[in-house]
Amino acid sequence: MMQILGHGLSSHSLTPSRHPPRSERGRMAVPLLLAAVPAALQQVRVWDGCFDAGALSVICSAGGARGHTLTSVFDRGGDSRQSGRSVLEQALCSLLDELGDRSRFIEYWWRDEWMDLEAHRDIDEELCRAVVADGMGLQRCPINGHVLYVDLEDGVSGTCCWMEGDAGSSTIPMQDDVDPNNDLCAIRGGPPRPLHSMVVVPAIPGRLLRFSGDMLHGVTRPALALLESGVSGGEQAAKQPLKSMRRAVLLFNTWEEPPLTPEPNAPLSNSEALPKDSLDKLCCLPRNQWKNVPLATAGEDDGPKVRLHIPLLGDECRRCTRSPFIKASGVESALRRALLEGRNPTQVLLETEILSEHAEHLVRIHSHSHN
Repeated sequence: MMQILGHGLSSHSLTPSRHPPRSERGRMAVPLLLAAVPAALQQVRVWDGCFDAGALSVICSAGGARGHTLTSVFDRGGDSRQSGRSVLEQALCSLLDELGDRSRFIEYWWRDEWMDLEAHRDIDEELCRAVVADGMGLQRCPINGHVLYVDLEDGVSGTCCWMEGDAGSSTIPMQDDVDPNNDLCAIRGGPPRPLHSMVVVPAIPGRLLRFSGDMLHGVTRPALALLESGVSGGEQAAKQPLKSMRRAVLLFNTWEEPPLTPEPNAPLSNSEALPKDSLDKLCCLPRNQWKNVPLATAGEDDGPKVRLHIPLLGDECRRCTRSPFIKASGVESALRRALLEGRNPTQVLLETEILSEHAEHLVRIHSHSHN
């Protein structure tokens, strides 16, 4: 068992305790699994009409009061707290209940401004800084990521999700009975693999986006920033300031083993926590009233292609690659339609340069853990 910064970490244990003890804050045993993950497991699902207008208004008020100053983790394991301690936690628990998702931990945060957000995986941030090989951190990803679109100004863009190819073979020992959907499966993260498509999900109030927790995703501002000479929206904003535009979303991830920080069920502010004797409960609509929104395809294999420089979030340790961007290409007309589409989620095929860092990174991490 390898000890890193006070945490017990193992990259070879295949029978983890599902709920390790947390007798001390910031200290947890995290056994990490290694297994190949086929691209077919990366999925994007979209539903409309998950909440009525009144419930969305309550969520919006609660999110606005909370702001984007902190991330919380809620433990659904205790019966007395299973429905949530606040409006936002109740909303999230009701969504997951309707989806039949029994994941124990919910990591969540609020954002209410349209901003350029580079491509990234959601990860256990502290673990990434604690386990580093050759300058690149270990990425442990949640089971699923979600975006609940709440209150949106006209013209804001949705979310881009990039689908990657298979992780491929490596010299890492594998075990057949490892579940690749397990959030302790270390190979789910790591450097970007070759991209084969991009899914653009427009932002619609009441819409729920759910995607595989290891999926690269981000937000572009302006909407066509990826097509404009490889310049990110953030760099363009530095040249020409963009006005603030409202894009209120509740973002959340599901985990079976929580990230190292923040501590699950940390106390909420007095203004956010519901009274213990409160009988009111905010719930989403029943699942049979949601509208499943299928992915459309751009439908163009031919036509002039444009090169994309997809910027990656963070430093080399966080993005797990030396390159600050991914180079890809696709049919320009199809990409423009997908990025400007106002309602239908659209998938566009991409071609990308061969990336070999993923398997090499796993070898480095595996070797590092046995030194």
